[in-house]
Amino acid sequence: LWANYHYIKGLLYLNKGNSQPENVINAFDLLFQSFTVAERHQLTYFTASIEQVFSEMLTHPITDSLISHHRGNESHYLYNIFVHHDNIDESGKQHLHVAKEMAKNSIMKSQQFGNLILKTNGLLAMGDAYFYNHEPQEALSYYEQALECLNTHHQTFYSDSLSGQKLMAYDTTAKQPLDMQWVIDEKIQTIPATLLQIREALSRAYSAIGIKQASDYNQNIYLDVLSHTRENKY
Repeated sequence: LWANYHYIKGLLYLNKGNSQPENVINAFDLLFQSFTVAERHQLTYFTASIEQVFSEMLTHPITDSLISHHRGNESHYLYNIFVHHDNIDESGKQHLHVAKEMAKNSIMKSQQFGNLILKTNGLLAMGDAYFYNHEPQEALSYYEQALECLNTHHQTFYSDSLSGQKLMAYDTTAKQPLDMQWVIDEKIQTIPATLLQIREALSRAYSAIGIKQASDYNQNIYLDVLSHTRENKY
């Protein structure tokens, strides 16, 4: 319960404004406290969840710089866990290497106990680490895996309602993407925030590699789901 409380409170600080230095540091402090306790007591779900958040935080140079400057000891502690001495990156992108290792670790843990939503989020975090390292093709691969992981989750729990249908990263034949149907259908308990993250990431990656139609396809779905969630206050 203690680890969960600090984890949730840390996320709330991030949601207040990820770019605000005070919120970033407050969030990091709470998440770091939760992480060390969860690690000590082998609370795999919490360590995997926090590793995802840390990965996202370190992916962005400004956030990573804030953490390194204001919480140097804690940052060094995390770097020592996730960076092997033979993998030292001298290019100035060490934070991205650490972000990838954190995301990979989280994905492995999510597979251990079969949590597909946690794995989906881990794949998104891994994709972001590649994207912000100017590797959009590799990022796209992870974003597509995240979408497929969400499909697998829904096929596992809501197969009677889906009739074999699945979300596509890009589909020129579909008259109406399934995303809105999944969000609206009460029998299918889709988390809109997860869909929004995946579609925004796919749109961003397709745009970076120059496939405008696919980027627009995902952006339009993103905007439709976002509009619906705002109207219904998810």
